[in-house]
Amino acid sequence: KEELGKGIIAAGMQIAFLPVNDTARVEKALAGLKQDFDPSEKISIKLPKRDGDALPDQPLTRLQAIAHTIDLTRPTKELLKIAGIKSDEYDYVSVEDFVNMPGVKGRITFDQLIKNQQPLANRKYTPSRVDLEKGEIGVIVSEVHHGEYRGTGSGYLADVAQMELPQTIKGFLDLRKHKLPYDYEKPMILLSTGVGVAPHLAMLREAEQKGLHPDIRMFVNGGRNDGDELCGEEIRKLMGNQVDNYHYMASRRNGYVQEALLADPEAVWHALETDKGTIYLCGLEQMKTDVLETLAKIATDHGVDGEAWVQTLKSEKRIQESTSAPDRFRTKWDDAQAKLPPEHSTPSPGK
Repeated sequence: KEELGKGIIAAGMQIAFLPVNDTARVEKALAGLKQDFDPSEKISIKLPKRDGDALPDQPLTRLQAIAHTIDLTRPTKELLKIAGIKSDEYDYVSVEDFVNMPGVKGRITFDQLIKNQQPLANRKYTPSRVDLEKGEIGVIVSEVHHGEYRGTGSGYLADVAQMELPQTIKGFLDLRKHKLPYDYEKPMILLSTGVGVAPHLAMLREAEQKGLHPDIRMFVNGGRNDGDELCGEEIRKLMGNQVDNYHYMASRRNGYVQEALLADPEAVWHALETDKGTIYLCGLEQMKTDVLETLAKIATDHGVDGEAWVQTLKSEKRIQESTSAPDRFRTKWDDAQAKLPPEHSTPSPGK
């Protein structure tokens, strides 16, 4: 609250959470390791590039050490080498399943796991609500599921949300810069997919609190299905007399975010070229790629060099983005699973 009260955080900034691995996954991983340790023994552990605040009070049990420090998504090449397996065979199986496979179980020691497996990374979210008076922020979490697989970060935050409050979780504010520096003095085009709607929603809430009236020429929020729209009712309310400029695109019904731009290219051109507005993107990296191609096409149709025009928008900082890659394991994980005997298969991660 003290930090928030100083006005450091605002709509568009990020907060990073340090997740904790699910206990059942950690217990399974421990069971697959070489049992040359006393489970009740406590140890001290140092995690690269993390200070002590990222860990519980030391010393830790081995279960706590893995829960708070090790990424269990997939084994590293170093871990595969220790087990005598080629890196193109089982590298998209989760760590807890990998160490329990026939021929691997009992071969890898705890120390080898700690030294050769990558650290558990923080998960960054852009707040959907910033209340400086109360010292509170809100985030939107979309829990990742694919078969039995449950996302480490989203699953952890979803569990915390169901606990009796208050609960303490490790995290920090990204104070380096505003990821999406909204300019209330210029026309805006807002584009988002999934939980990427969060910073746009925070901006609208902030504007209402401060009595500001952003000029939103177009707000397109994308999801997969009609039922996947996040916060649509509140967005429509906050849009006020500009509500007709808000569109939800369900990709399985009426297309992707960029198709809304093509549906009204004159509005896009007028907002960005004539009135020198800014376009704000938040969501998947692929959306950014598709949107930039669409903007170039709109410019070309207006008789200018499309790619050069897009570069001009970038140089003038009138394209602002906060995007992330999709689950980088999913496609390769699914391909790897096809090579495994049925008794060794494990669900792949993804939405």
